[in-house]
Amino acid sequence: MCIDVGKMTKDKNTGKISELVTNASAEIKLCLEGNETKLPEGRIEQLRESVSRAAAAVPESESLTSLLAEFDALYKAYMSRFHYLHQSRGAAEWDNYARKQELCREVEELGKCADRELPRVARDLKLIRLRWNNLGSVPAEKGDNIWKTFCERCGKLQERITGYYHELEENRKSIAVEKNKICETAEQIQSSTDWENTAQVFKGLQKRWREIGFTAPEHETPLYLRFRAACDTFFNARKEYYQQTKSARESVTSIKSQLCEEAKTIFTLSYSEAHQLIPDLWRRWKTAGSAGKNDRELYERFRGYFDTYYDELRRQRSRNLEIKTKLCDDLQVLKEAARSGKRHFRDIKADYLKIRKQWDTTGAMPRAEEAPVLETYAALTAELDTLMFKPKPADKARLKRSFELERIISAALDSLDSRRLDTWEKCRSEWEAMDSVEKKYFRDSFKDISAAFDNASDDYRKQLLDASSDNLEKRRKICAELEQFGIEPEPGATDQDLAEELTLAIASNFGDGSKSGNSEKAEKIDELVERWLEGGIVPLKDLPQLYERFERAVAVAIDSGE
Repeated sequence: MCIDVGKMTKDKNTGKISELVTNASAEIKLCLEGNETKLPEGRIEQLRESVSRAAAAVPESESLTSLLAEFDALYKAYMSRFHYLHQSRGAAEWDNYARKQELCREVEELGKCADRELPRVARDLKLIRLRWNNLGSVPAEKGDNIWKTFCERCGKLQERITGYYHELEENRKSIAVEKNKICETAEQIQSSTDWENTAQVFKGLQKRWREIGFTAPEHETPLYLRFRAACDTFFNARKEYYQQTKSARESVTSIKSQLCEEAKTIFTLSYSEAHQLIPDLWRRWKTAGSAGKNDRELYERFRGYFDTYYDELRRQRSRNLEIKTKLCDDLQVLKEAARSGKRHFRDIKADYLKIRKQWDTTGAMPRAEEAPVLETYAALTAELDTLMFKPKPADKARLKRSFELERIISAALDSLDSRRLDTWEKCRSEWEAMDSVEKKYFRDSFKDISAAFDNASDDYRKQLLDASSDNLEKRRKICAELEQFGIEPEPGATDQDLAEELTLAIASNFGDGSKSGNSEKAEKIDELVERWLEGGIVPLKDLPQLYERFERAVAVAIDSGE
């Protein structure tokens, strides 16, 4: 608004001056009432100068003075607000500067993110830019630098984001190509009736579909619908097939349940019966077909019966191995006792037969471990069986031990006449040094002689000497009886007849208890040997010849039985 003062001065138009002042006041008042920050730059000073010039050009009047006073009050009010707002605006600009610095730091932190976080960072950057734009101005001296810093950091981050989305777009194109191939593969196999294998292929395709990610939305939906249609075609047909076979599987379930019940009975059967039943059960199981989801549980149940059966069978065979190994050990003890002369076969025969019976009633052993045990058993029984039929050469050692024992006692008896204590002490020492089972036959005689030395009774010594003479006659009779076994066989008898007789003896010895002629002869020889040893001591001078005769008779008797 431009005022021509010269014209007003010339016209002396007080009304115009009043109108000027009134309009200036109205303009300031309107600014104050509208909460305007300020009038256009320089306008307030222009208004004040115009009013001052106008007031100086006209005489004072009451109405003009009132208008000037009102203008002056409005001017002061405006200037007061202007100064206040100027001060407030300066503080706000520094506060905006601090906030924009913080936004720069936030952009810098976002720039440290990994590439996979760039989609989120892009959204965060957009929000930061909006916050920047909503902030007011900053102090003039800081404006350019803060803006430059913000633009540089945003530019670098935006460059990464742009590159990321460009690469993402390229990946989406590759994903679209791969998903198209997946669709083609699915459409090629959607009519397959190889239900299980094809289902696994489809599941692999579905897994791959999920793993490769998404293509552009405009391509993703059509591709997905295409792939889903191929999957539905196959799986709907598969579902219909399984529904049709459900009743068949229920029938198979019933059959296999019955087979499980039959399998339980193997525990009540003998070994041979069970092993006749088992192959047929397995054949029927394999030809029954599939029971579907119940098949595994039924198989484990069915197989479990056999596993339990065979486990128990293996445990029993292991126990049988231990039992038969122990029986072999017992046989070894019997054999050593018989061979060493500590026990006569007559004493161990009952134990031997008991062991044989226990072996026969004990079941099979593990095949991988049975051979050594069977070989040991066969060897031991073969040796012990020979002792069942005749005295063996080991009996010569027995007679030798008996001769030594009887020689000691006869020498002690012979020393009774002269009361030779030195001889008695020697005999007693020799007796105590001897350790053989044959001592039982001479122990009573040794006690009697010891008592005779202690009593020093002539009558008692005479009784012992008379008894030894009687024993000599008795044992000579046993020799004569034993010598009868050496008689040649009747004319007409052949070696073949004797061989058959011996074979029958061996075969029947552990059968029904009957004995052949040879086995009876062997037992008779054993009986005569036993009677000989129990016959009592004889005079020392007759002892060597008597034993020589007896041993010869035994040897002839044994030879005649072979």
